[in-house]
Amino acid sequence: MFKDKKILTPKKIVLSIVLLVFLATCIIFKPVKLDNMFMYPQFEEDDILAVNRFSYKFSDIKRGDIVYVKLPNSNRYDIRRIVGLPGEHLKIENGHIYINGKKRNEDYLIYDTNGDLDNTVPDGKFFIFGDNRPIDDVETDYFISSENIIGKVSFRIYPLK
Repeated sequence: MFKDKKILTPKKIVLSIVLLVFLATCIIFKPVKLDNMFMYPQFEEDDILAVNRFSYKFSDIKRGDIVYVKLPNSNRYDIRRIVGLPGEHLKIENGHIYINGKKRNEDYLIYDTNGDLDNTVPDGKFFIFGDNRPIDDVETDYFISSENIIGKVSFRIYPLK
């Protein structure tokens, strides 16, 4: 007369939700451990960051975004900040970056920008740079295509600050 019905208990519901959130997080976010100080003081060596692999499927790449990239002419992956957009003229002068002749306010920096740069970002490319400017080399080819941008850093996983 009574059929054996499967009942969803609150415990099963909570466990299912936790499992779904965990799986969605693993698909959307990629954990990345920093192995350098290029993004100091924002992030430090051994920090673990969550990179959203889908962020640029729904929005444009913007100046100031912190991104996980495959570095050009290399097999290395790293974290950098988007500084220049396609077609913009970049110049480093007296420790500051100028974009299309206007000094860029980079209040997240604690050091001046080193190096010489007087160049236009090629169409379809972005200029990336670390926040710890004394150790990041402006002479390196940091004009990258969007195909080299794996995703946008969303938050720090560890250590919690």
